[in-house]
Amino acid sequence: MGILPVSYGKPLSVPQGVIGLFTRFGMDVTLAHPEGYDVFPEVEEIARKNCEKYGSKFHKTNAMKEALGTPTSSIRSPGRRSRLWKALRALCQG
Repeated sequence: MGILPVSYGKPLSVPQGVIGLFTRFGMDVTLAHPEGYDVFPEVEEIARKNCEKYGSKFHKTNAMKEALGTPTSSIRSPGRRSRLWKALRALCQG
């Protein structure tokens, strides 16, 4: 879930959206993408600010092997896990 490969057939909006979302929920995110398919700098800045605020990590790479060698996603404390589930429930309930 934390590894987001960007293929030629998928729009960049999907990984850009989930980078901001996952880091906001305290998840560590590794984005693996081919060279030339970078996300917007503003999106990376949002992810980095979320990481500082919520204690998560954001990493990007052009090497799939490197990406697969890192944890895909984690929520490191029960408090974060609880906040994640509360936020997801709130989103689902509208």
